[in-house]
Amino acid sequence: MMDFKKTGRSIVPFTNAVETWIFTMLLSALMLIAPCRNFENRPDNYAEEGKESAEPTPAQFARMSNFSETHHQALIQTQIARSTLSKGAATGQGKWKFAGPSNISGRITDVVMHPIDTNIIYAASATGGVFKSVDFGKTWIPVFDQQLSLSIGSIAIDPHQPDVIYVGTGEANGGGGSVTYDGTGMYKSTDGGMSWENIGLGKTGSIARIAVHPNRPEQIFAAAMGNLFKNNQERGLYKSKDGGKTWVKTLFISETTGCVDVVVHPNNPDLVFAVMWERVRRPDFRKYGGKNCGIYRSMDAGISWQKLTNGLPQADLGRIGISVSASNPEILYAVFADEQGYFQGIFRTDDSGNQWKRVNDRPLKNIYENYGWWFGAIRVDPQNPDLVFALGLDLYRTENGGKTWQNISTKAVHVDQHALYIHPLNPQLILLGNDGGVCISKNGGDLWESLPGPPVIQFYTCEADLTNSRILYGGTQDNGIMRLVNSLDNEWEILIEGDGFGVLTDPQNPETIYAAYQYGNLLKSEDGGNKFRDATDGISMSDRKIWHTPFVIDPVQSHILYYGANRLYKSLDKAANWFPVSPVLTKNGVNNNLVYGAVSAIAVATSDNQMVYAGTDDGNLWLSANNCQNWKDISVGLPLQWVSSIAVNPDQEQTVYVAFSGFRNTVYLPFLYKSVNAGLTWTNISENLPQTPVNDIIVDPTDTATVFVATDTGVFVKTCKETNWYMLGDNLPPVPVTDLCLHEKDRLLIAATYGRGMFTFSLIDNKWRKLPPKSEN
Repeated sequence: MMDFKKTGRSIVPFTNAVETWIFTMLLSALMLIAPCRNFENRPDNYAEEGKESAEPTPAQFARMSNFSETHHQALIQTQIARSTLSKGAATGQGKWKFAGPSNISGRITDVVMHPIDTNIIYAASATGGVFKSVDFGKTWIPVFDQQLSLSIGSIAIDPHQPDVIYVGTGEANGGGGSVTYDGTGMYKSTDGGMSWENIGLGKTGSIARIAVHPNRPEQIFAAAMGNLFKNNQERGLYKSKDGGKTWVKTLFISETTGCVDVVVHPNNPDLVFAVMWERVRRPDFRKYGGKNCGIYRSMDAGISWQKLTNGLPQADLGRIGISVSASNPEILYAVFADEQGYFQGIFRTDDSGNQWKRVNDRPLKNIYENYGWWFGAIRVDPQNPDLVFALGLDLYRTENGGKTWQNISTKAVHVDQHALYIHPLNPQLILLGNDGGVCISKNGGDLWESLPGPPVIQFYTCEADLTNSRILYGGTQDNGIMRLVNSLDNEWEILIEGDGFGVLTDPQNPETIYAAYQYGNLLKSEDGGNKFRDATDGISMSDRKIWHTPFVIDPVQSHILYYGANRLYKSLDKAANWFPVSPVLTKNGVNNNLVYGAVSAIAVATSDNQMVYAGTDDGNLWLSANNCQNWKDISVGLPLQWVSSIAVNPDQEQTVYVAFSGFRNTVYLPFLYKSVNAGLTWTNISENLPQTPVNDIIVDPTDTATVFVATDTGVFVKTCKETNWYMLGDNLPPVPVTDLCLHEKDRLLIAATYGRGMFTFSLIDNKWRKLPPKSEN
């Protein structure tokens, strides 16, 4: 979430004809009921105050009963695909190679340490799974990769049986322009992470916090925030009295209000505090607060609840975090943000919540800036009730109960703090999790060391230097534009800080680099990345640009570039100047707390660069066949979803592929289409792909009948002789793949994953194609 100024899987064919027929018929039925183009009946707005959005008409979209179950099924299908490949399926065979980075880490949502053996650390990542270290953070191993979801919200250890670990999947942080991923419920390990069991709550969307009572460890509370992009009944606070075997929802407010934090009195298991957060997000709308936000208290282990108000803010409520003092449990602290995300204050109670008072001072004023919904955590030292840590953009500490605070983030501490663990037996030992990984302090927070790994960088894009495939680039979530120059996964460097997106090198001169960061900002370097300057001259500041604004280099004339706002821009002089070359290409337009209604994908035909295709986030697809002089809507018959990728056959400009993502509408279907007549007619080619969004398409220039696609569950390939899609490689971590790049000269396919770094797949070394049968002679 930092700005520039501040510093997976699909399915191989089933094993028998009956299974194949059943799945094909089911997927075909789902495609028939998917939302397709019908502008006359299209709902244009979403109700505010957390109400369900307007429903499409029955003719437009017969809503499926449970899209989270559909996505769950896609994950299961991917496990089957992976298993089939490992047993010897021909097409798709081969191994991906991890390209890094291993020296730069990514977003950590929770951290815990073994209560006795401090060498053992567990780190939960936003979309990379759970990692374990047994050497005090020097090395990490993934321990959750065989599970259905690697999006993690919370992790907790049984204090009496440290090998018992609970994991709540689904990241509860809402995201701004970025998105977060829902999970598949609660998991439990009884052997220190060696094996896991799903213990329910599969429809809750995301688990923000897990509280295991220190004196009654079979009593567990799980704070469920719900799905990010839809309202659901399964959010709220859940309780288990038998170590997760059974669950009861003990606190529910509304379909838009989830539980984001929970603490229990360490000596009285009947005294529970739950924090409720009203949160609604749609593709064009975000509301991260409301009247239902607040701290609720139960004095009977969750049977009844009371909202606490005495001394606490009562209006303009947003995300709240809470913490209880282990040494004096009558003392609790809470940190409040308002609905927009600005800091409201830190509050303290000395009588278990009856009376509260504000205790923060001026240095905390900018702890949240304007996105407090991204943080929402506060922690009390287990031995000193006046020693408290507040997590926000930076890390703050008070040693006098909140009278004064100081920023204790050193240069080793990345911005955006999400998790903090203080060891109960040695409070000088502290773990910190943020958007840059895990930090550790051995002296109570005075000094910090950034640990190497775990390798959980969230890449948005990938790119290779066209003259040297050893040089890789990528745009990342909150770790900027990165570059690797020598194929060593531990030697990545950050060229531009912030949230990085598209990065392209000039095919004629790789010293010229173009790099984008959030909401349409574009930079250019002419010295190999040493210095960058703004490259948006001529692009209107009032035009809408989405979080991940697309731009491309003309494949024939590299001095020509295209850039997508709510209209298409063109440059004839390597981005020195831009001018609009299209009308507004969207049907909608929102530019408030979320930008919506802009170009989301661009493609220029190699065989005829007069042919330019552009797609938008609100489902429009356009073609100009005469150098952007005229534009034709070629969207008829296509899904009314976010256009995620367009690819043109390098030899045939009228053969075009387009992918749509229904992720933001909780429609987890593989919308993938092909036209051989420049969009006059379209054919659905998703076939046996799993029920998961498609994010990118690559047509192999060497063999244009071979197509690679990146999905939220892996990379898939189809060749000219086959009617099915096959998973490519069986060892790619099961995380979203957001982008693909093919280095044609070296036949190297590159995949950007959103949570486990970058991977490469050699199309030469790996025998991934189905070979013809051997001759009998």
